[in-house]
Amino acid sequence: MTDEKNFWLALPTPFLCLAPMSNITDSAMRLILARHCKPDVIFTEFISTAGLTSPKGRSKLLPDLRFDPGEHPLVAQFFGRVPSQFFACASLAADLGYDGVDINLGCPDRSVLRQGAGSSLIREPALVAEIIQAAREGARGLPVSVKTRIGYSQNTVETWIGQLIGMKPAAITLHGRTRKQKYLGSADWSAIAHAASMAREAGIPLIGNGDVASWQDAMDRAREAGVDGVMIGRAAIGNPWVFSPETTRKKIPLEDLLSVIIEHAGLYQEHYDGIKSFANVRKHLKNYVADFHGAKSLRIALVHAENADHVREIVHDFLHNPPASDSQQE
Repeated sequence: MTDEKNFWLALPTPFLCLAPMSNITDSAMRLILARHCKPDVIFTEFISTAGLTSPKGRSKLLPDLRFDPGEHPLVAQFFGRVPSQFFACASLAADLGYDGVDINLGCPDRSVLRQGAGSSLIREPALVAEIIQAAREGARGLPVSVKTRIGYSQNTVETWIGQLIGMKPAAITLHGRTRKQKYLGSADWSAIAHAASMAREAGIPLIGNGDVASWQDAMDRAREAGVDGVMIGRAAIGNPWVFSPETTRKKIPLEDLLSVIIEHAGLYQEHYDGIKSFANVRKHLKNYVADFHGAKSLRIALVHAENADHVREIVHDFLHNPPASDSQQE
């Protein structure tokens, strides 16, 4: 990998990243972010290497790799356990014009673990080394990074991050929980800080992840833990402004906020009509709606929206016939 292609080394610190989230960070969400409040680095939702390298799965999963030029720098994340499949997927990402490839070593979902992928690979460092090397060869010069957790059943940062550093990924994103914790309890940012000090000595950027709710929260975490960047996940759902140092969702004029809801629904339908259920985007739409008069009634209506036109009708009706009672502000 040449430094010219390694965009990670050119980022100002601390930088912010959008986390890869299954069925959430699709092309519609990413484009909304690119248009309204772009983070420094955007990740796709994670994509199965086994699926993408099979004839039937490839046609189904290729829409997940669609992107807009405004999303750069953009990283394609893959999960699996077969090195040759990572080679093929990394090569495809390079062909499509991605800026980097990321290997998922952190997903704690049971369905992923049953495949021997995600955070289960924390217990197989030798296989991880093969996967990273195969992805690096397939990526043809693009930086290959990894996203992982502080350990499998307990905090093993000293050993696990030490092993990863020896494999020389372009960057490491570290979620501050173990596989066993899943998303319970609090992220251990002291463990992330320790990993950051180890990575710093090796010249590898380290991104902290876990329980980051705002731009200010990200800046505080970066300063306290000494990480190069911070990754935000769930707090970005229905809230692209989480990446802004200047505004928050609460400060966005109501009509502008509602316009983004309509835009998001339209983009999702444009990108996935006939491919994915419109129900998938409802989680985004309802999360936009909070902290203003009538929010509860609008949120209830949006979770039953059938398509983009229906969303537009719901929003227009809300604007022209707002609820009479203040009791529905949530």
